[in-house]
Amino acid sequence: MAGTPKNREVKMEKRKKILIVDDGQLDLNVLVDLLKPDYEIVVTMSAEEALVAVITADPPDLILLDVTTAAMDGPEACRRLKAEETTRSIPIILITDEGIIGEMSECLELGAVDYITKPVYPPIVKARVKTHLALKYSLEELQKAYKLIESHKDKNEDER
Repeated sequence: MAGTPKNREVKMEKRKKILIVDDGQLDLNVLVDLLKPDYEIVVTMSAEEALVAVITADPPDLILLDVTTAAMDGPEACRRLKAEETTRSIPIILITDEGIIGEMSECLELGAVDYITKPVYPPIVKARVKTHLALKYSLEELQKAYKLIESHKDKNEDER
């Protein structure tokens, strides 16, 4: 066909995956409905299920974690996620009631990146998710560039 580029490559960007962990069905539904149009959503109703979900071959890009899930609290879930090399770099945004300051601050000290209070305000949720995904991928690009620079530096030193 005239005018059409040959071997045209169309790169489809993979939808970012968000794991939402909340044992309140209503809160879960609100977050899923809010984020599903823009992201692939995985849902668990307990931190234990979340820990299993993140070790899959295709882990989430970001985790929204209710601080007060039953059986395992937010700080313990954060501790376990940040202790594993494979899950350490996944940003965790806490979802919490305003009165849970102690657990929330402990999670932030353990490596959670942000928090959102209930009831959630949709524009804030969307903005924070977007921001922390962008930060995560910017950091990954910087790390790749650093490794490339280091490998070129090592190659140049070897050639001397």
